[in-house]
Amino acid sequence: MPALRDKINAARHAMRFGSMRGTAGERTPMLSESVRDRNFWQKHRKKGKSLTGQFTTFEDSPRALIGCFLAIVVYLVTAIVAFSLIFEPDWTFIDSLYFAVVTFTTVGYGDVVPVSQGGRIFCIFFVFFGIVILGVALGILGDRLIQAQEHVVNSVKNRAESRVMDMFKEDTDETERAATVIKDVEDERPLWKDFCHFLFTDGPILLFILLLAIVIGHGEGWSYTDTFYFAMITTTTVGYGDLEPQTQSMRLFAVFFIPLSVAVLANILGRIAGYYMDRQAAKNEKKFLQRELTLADLTAMDVDGDGSVTLGEFLSFMLVAMQKVDKEAIDELIELFEKLDADHSGALQKADLILLTRRDNSNRQEGLV
Repeated sequence: MPALRDKINAARHAMRFGSMRGTAGERTPMLSESVRDRNFWQKHRKKGKSLTGQFTTFEDSPRALIGCFLAIVVYLVTAIVAFSLIFEPDWTFIDSLYFAVVTFTTVGYGDVVPVSQGGRIFCIFFVFFGIVILGVALGILGDRLIQAQEHVVNSVKNRAESRVMDMFKEDTDETERAATVIKDVEDERPLWKDFCHFLFTDGPILLFILLLAIVIGHGEGWSYTDTFYFAMITTTTVGYGDLEPQTQSMRLFAVFFIPLSVAVLANILGRIAGYYMDRQAAKNEKKFLQRELTLADLTAMDVDGDGSVTLGEFLSFMLVAMQKVDKEAIDELIELFEKLDADHSGALQKADLILLTRRDNSNRQEGLV
């Protein structure tokens, strides 16, 4: 047994260091090459995120969410210091917070306004930076809230669909045909049905906003009609100023209600308009793809002029023609590919990565000299 254990340990040692201790201490070429190749990739493995990693836009990144909250907090603190402590000493901290929220959401009731000359001069810059900076923050926050709400709704919907589909697992072909028919019907369904679908999907968060408005209406002693009127005038940022919270407690509550309701409704209305535009764009794309290929098309697609159109040339031309991407983006990607293709073979391979790594190491060593 000890001899067998020694042989196993020797084999493990050989796999680790690329040598086999045998009768003549010869090295096994295949084993040593594979080990050296593995050691090279371990040594030169990129520590950063690769091109195959998930691409995250700025508005979907945690950094954007943190930046939005910090921007709002700084804006609110600035309002307290500038108005309650300097320009408008009669304002409470709640009044300053309330004024800041009504300002950067552009609701503008007009019930709390600066009266001093210094306060009005400061307000000129306060309003401008609030609308510019916090307008972006509200858009990002509203989008994240809608995404979270839709994720919950879609999860419940998918679980329900999964339970139904489990009942018909044996009828796979029939299910696929039914799904195709449903998809065709959805493509042709009228816009008002899509609008109803939006109301159903976003209904929970709209109901939540309405409940928050009812809290303010109850605190102010308003009727339900006045409450719903106030909710609509506020969430659409019309802000007539005939109805606004007067008590300190409801103004403090409005500090949270107004940004939330404005951000959510603006996002929903924007997506409804965007969905309508996407429908029209899809119809135009469908008509475009039904066109026939002509000799002039081949000439326009043949970028390198070799008399034939490759798949890459076809995709680049069609994506630009359908306005999916702009030509500058295609040119940047081609330039990136040519930069990564170190051996100029027309394809990205391990050899390119080795050449790029050695080139980077060489440039780094020259920089140290």
